[in-house]
Amino acid sequence: MPLPNVRSLSFLALVFSLTLFVFSCSNIPQDESGSVSVRLPSSSSRSVSSSSALNIPSGISTYTVAVRDSDNEEVQKEKGIAPGSVVVVDKLRAGKYTAAIRALDESANVIYYGCSTATVKPKEDTEVPITMYAPSQKYINLTLSNTAFQSSVSKIIITAKGKQNGDSYTQELSSLTGASAQALSGFYEPGIKYQITAQAYSSEGLMLYSGSTSVTPSSNVQQSETYSISLSLAGIYYSGPSGNSAIYTNIRTALSALLSENTGTGSYTLYVMSDITDTSSSSYTASQNYSLLNINPDSTLNLTITGGGTINAARSASRTGRVIYINSSVVLTLKNITIKGGYLLDADGYIDPSDGAGIRVGGGHLIVQDGCTITNNTTTANGGGIYRQDGKITIEGGSITNNKARSGGGIQAEVFASDTESISSFVMTGGTISGNTATYAGGGIDISGTALSISGGQITSNTAEWGGGIHIGATIGSPNGYQEYFYASLSFSNGTITGNTATENDNGSDIHIEHSECTYTNTGGTVAKLYQP
Repeated sequence: MPLPNVRSLSFLALVFSLTLFVFSCSNIPQDESGSVSVRLPSSSSRSVSSSSALNIPSGISTYTVAVRDSDNEEVQKEKGIAPGSVVVVDKLRAGKYTAAIRALDESANVIYYGCSTATVKPKEDTEVPITMYAPSQKYINLTLSNTAFQSSVSKIIITAKGKQNGDSYTQELSSLTGASAQALSGFYEPGIKYQITAQAYSSEGLMLYSGSTSVTPSSNVQQSETYSISLSLAGIYYSGPSGNSAIYTNIRTALSALLSENTGTGSYTLYVMSDITDTSSSSYTASQNYSLLNINPDSTLNLTITGGGTINAARSASRTGRVIYINSSVVLTLKNITIKGGYLLDADGYIDPSDGAGIRVGGGHLIVQDGCTITNNTTTANGGGIYRQDGKITIEGGSITNNKARSGGGIQAEVFASDTESISSFVMTGGTISGNTATYAGGGIDISGTALSISGGQITSNTAEWGGGIHIGATIGSPNGYQEYFYASLSFSNGTITGNTATENDNGSDIHIEHSECTYTNTGGTVAKLYQP
């Protein structure tokens, strides 16, 4: 049997390929999209569906047409459309769509509004009949939750933003009358969710009050509606035995007024309701204990700092300082507050003023509770978040995170010759210490010559060369005229110390005990990697 001719085979292959191409082209899916047509009213009618001619005011300048899908998200918006035009929105998938028309005057105010829903079918154009109505007024009603500082209000800014249609309204008021006001009246499109915020400021630019709410106007465009916002305090002020003081624009001024009033009896609360950032250009000085807040009273002080705001020292290598210093006569409780932005460079002293970028405890008692966050504080010395020279630290809740130091990225506590354990203690019953870094020892916590008791909380994801979670070491002092070692101890009864990293001794990633004389007991806590000599 003769072999087939090569040229014949090539011809057959070409015919076969063309046949496949034609077949495949015949099976290409056809465009199944549909479209929506919106016929705008002419000058003699406000309805595209009503047979009766309803006159449109001569003040109408242009129209806006928006088409939204079933999730109420805009598919297309056409602006500046002349009366009598037809707007076509094509390439729509089958399903339900809403078309909305706004008739605008020359100032872009909505004079008439209408909307209607239609079902788009494949390869069909669907005309949407819309009847337009004059919308009724809707407005915001503002009230103050506390009128004590109403006279300090210089301006109020109210904004409303439509989530799905891009509407954005802003109004500024100079004051409130009788602790309330009606504002930001205008057109709010039915069925659209609006986020409304209001902020009241002092003449110095400090936010005194703030509030927000979400509203969705009813489907009846002709219905008048009122939306209410209660403005809560948002500035800096304190309360004490004598009652509330004025609102302050500067946190140091507020603290100074508090300390001037303090008699050593009763408790005070410093409310920081706004985010406070220190913009001073120079470093903090020794007379300020190198701190934004030098809480160093002449008499005893029981102080709570709270309010939900942030105290940000905003320090750097060119303008150094810590956030808070407390001395031996202070009991300071931190809750619902953020402490951040301390930055210190090693001054190479015995009691190093560069220890403790976030908070330095120079005696007294620091209590950290739920809602407190100590974060983003850095020192090239010790104790990024907290440094305890002497005194007491109690961690009951909150978060100590993303701080940096040579030792004790989160916390360092030491005992020196002048200290005794009768006045110095370190207790952790809850909270989280995580994401802190030490270039040498104790990413989460470094203790030297002192006792630490942990009965709750979590220490995780911290990093150091030695003891990513906790480093337990010793200090040298001369309390009796001769050199003496002070060895640290850890009592661990509940909580977790896991997931930390030690780059020089992986076995001690979670707890690294440096000396055999140091004491460690665990009666119920969870620890993954422990190094003990």
